[in-house]
This record gives sequence, C-alpha cells and structure tokens, in this order.
Amino acid sequence: MYILAIETSSFCGGIALIDEESLLGEITFCSSKTYSTRLLPEIDQLLHKTGISLKDVSLIAVSLGPGSFTGLRIGLSNAKAMAIALNIPIVGVPTLDAFAFNVLGKEGDKIFSIIKARKKEIYGAFFEFKAGIPRAISEYMCIKNKDISSLFKNRDIDFIVCDSDTLSAIRNIDEMYNLASNIPIHLRHLRAANVASLALVYFKERGSRGDNPETLDPIYVRAALS
Repeated sequence: MYILAIETSSFCGGIALIDEESLLGEITFCSSKTYSTRLLPEIDQLLHKTGISLKDVSLIAVSLGPGSFTGLRIGLSNAKAMAIALNIPIVGVPTLDAFAFNVLGKEGDKIFSIIKARKKEIYGAFFEFKAGIPRAISEYMCIKNKDISSLFKNRDIDFIVCDSDTLSAIRNIDEMYNLASNIPIHLRHLRAANVASLALVYFKERGSRGDNPETLDPIYVRAALS
C-alpha cells in the first residue's frame, strides 16, 4: 500500500510518500507562500517524480498539531478532501508524536518533544520509546517559557527534540539547551515521512481502520491560566 503524508503544522512543511517497506519520496519546503497555494502543486510534483498515481494511494496521513492554526486547517482540509474523493482511510498523527520520532531511541528512552508556540510559549509533551516508536506519557501542553525549567526539572530525559526557533527560546535554560543542541541540524524540523510512518503503525494497530474524516479535527492546545 502507498501512504501519502501531509505536514503543515509549521513554517517548514512537507509531504512524503511511503509504502510498507521504504520511503519513496519526500519534499520539504520552507516558504513565505501560503500552504493554500503551495501544497497541491507539491503533491502533484511528488507523485509525478515517484511515478505513482493519486488513485494508487491507499492511505492519507496528516499532522494534527499543535502548531500553526492556519497551516493545520489547510493541511487537514486537503487531506480530508482527498480521502473522501478517493474513498480511502485517513489517519491523523499528533505533531509532537511525529517530531519525537526524529530520534530513534532504544526501549524505555525518554523524549521531550517541544515546538515554539506564541510569544513566550512552547508546545510540548513527554514520550517514551516502546516497541520502536515514541508513545506519549503526558498530555499535550502549551507551556509558558517561565515554567519550562520547573516542568523539566526532576525528569529523566534522554533526548529533547525541537526546531531551531524553539532551541533559541530555551537558550537560557542550560540543562535543556545542552541536551537539545545535541540533535543535528537536519533533524530540527518535522519530517512528513515521520507522519507517514506513524500513521501506518496506528492504522495497523487499529485493525486497518482510519479516523472518521467528518470528526477529525486539529489539536489546538491552549496555555493554562497562571
């Protein structure tokens, strides 16, 4: 089966096409152009270069957020439209889950996956590697910068995964910055291939059932009142 993934949760988005054994193609694009004008042409280009027709796609994968509200709405609306038009399943993947998959940890490794949100806030969640993939062991949170250090303190964390903007936001928190900066530059953005890979895992775990496109919504996480 072919899985087409859409990732539009941040400024740098992407699309990917995989089968059950390999990555067939991936395009990452960081652009001032909106996803509304860029997304569909990039999908056409990816399918053309891989020689796969859209009607051959068996599953649509899409990142759900948290992230850019506008980007998520555009990505999800296009993913839903394709799934309905092709009469194929759709699987939504939380953005922080897919970002945590940028590292390949061993069983039991703990990950803090974080993405810059609004000014002086980040989105984040804690994960643990189980059977080869990251599983959330906390809720998805919107954390004020002043609260990050206390939340992180006393946690046994092996990896911090974040993008370059978020790395700058935690520059003054030495214990976090030192751990996060160990992640190579090429892994400091969310890959659409991660979304595709996790969607395939979730799809199989559910007995080859996808999400209901009529009720599948973005994950919007609000900051707790202080």
